[in-house]
Amino acid sequence: TSPMETVNYRLQIKYDDEESEKFKIEPGKKSYSQQYSHVYAARLKQVKEVLVEQCRNKWSNARIVDRIVSAAENSIVGGGGDNENDKSIPFVVIGTCFK
Repeated sequence: TSPMETVNYRLQIKYDDEESEKFKIEPGKKSYSQQYSHVYAARLKQVKEVLVEQCRNKWSNARIVDRIVSAAENSIVGGGGDNENDKSIPFVVIGTCFK
């Protein structure tokens, strides 16, 4: 071949089906429910401080929580009854909600 000619070739490798077994995923054995959770967490970390400030400016009487369950644990949400002392306190959740 001359220096200007290009020679293309492809290596052939023997396929071993037994070696591939370790990479097989059985149906129903793998969950992708938190597949992008690291992306959501990184995004939240970048914007959380600004969001908290904006929420405080807009809803000064609201309590800010990072999880919906925090609202229930801290009795932020009232019973909604007729009792004057049983009023709901507004709250804002700043976080990632999963289904």
